[in-house]
Amino acid sequence: IFNDALRLAVLSLSAADQQELDRFLPPGETIGRALEIYKNLIDYLLKNERFADAADIALHFSESRADSEAAPGFHRKAIAAYLQGGLDNMAFVQRQAFVERYDPGDEVMKPDRLAEGVELGELKSDILMIARVYNQQGKAELEREDVNVSSTLNKAIQWYRRWLARFPDDKQWPDVQYQLGDVLYDSENYNLAAEEYARLAYSCLLYTSD
Repeated sequence: IFNDALRLAVLSLSAADQQELDRFLPPGETIGRALEIYKNLIDYLLKNERFADAADIALHFSESRADSEAAPGFHRKAIAAYLQGGLDNMAFVQRQAFVERYDPGDEVMKPDRLAEGVELGELKSDILMIARVYNQQGKAELEREDVNVSSTLNKAIQWYRRWLARFPDDKQWPDVQYQLGDVLYDSENYNLAAEEYARLAYSCLLYTSD
């Protein structure tokens, strides 16, 4: 009986807007019932290739129940739905939103400061991916002599610096430090690029001398 009722609820809500969804499942109510219905609703929408709708529903859960430990997971579901539907730009926007929402803001990111349901490794991958996307976009704009190239490369620099500050002991640190130097060079910040290359060389010397 429960499964039949659940299927009926999902079918009914698949055509509903977010206000109707909130009337049926008020955000302040017990989370258990909402979790089950939202998960099944998202699966139903994905099965029917309604990828943007599935992402919207997942985001609505994460935003309307932001204090729930399930909220980060639903935000991830939204990113995955966009990617599954080939909506890469929307996935990229939400990846940035995820980091901005769940990065605790420490200079060095520590697992015990993360919200429930947020994985340190995922945040680390997100920040680096965002930096590299902006870097790639900036390089493409350089080739086209696009007027926006300075702004795009500056975003790459900011995200590389963010990653390096958050994960100073990570094994990828030398590679990311080198990439920061390259993007500074590409943006014609030659003195800053030289400083970052020198910092990399110095860190490598310390490592090899241990």
